[in-house]
Amino acid sequence: MLKIVKVLRDNEGKIISYELNSGEIVSQSEAAQMVKEGKIKGAILGVDEYGHPAIHSVLGSNRFDDVENLPEV
Repeated sequence: MLKIVKVLRDNEGKIISYELNSGEIVSQSEAAQMVKEGKIKGAILGVDEYGHPAIHSVLGSNRFDDVENLPEV
C-alpha cells in the first residue's frame, strides 16, 4: 500500500505534489484521486477553505502528524 512521505510546495507554501514511499511524485490532484480510491494508506480527503480537495493524515491523534508537517522533497 502506498503512503505519502514528503511534500513539494510552491513559492507561497501551498502543497502542489506529494512523494510516495515508492519514490513516485504525484500532483495534488492525482494524490487526491488515489486517496479517494483507497490507494494511499493513512490519508483522508477533505476540502480546503477554497473548496478544493485537501489531503489529511489519519495516522495519529496529534495535529503535528498531518501531511502539512511532512518534510519537503
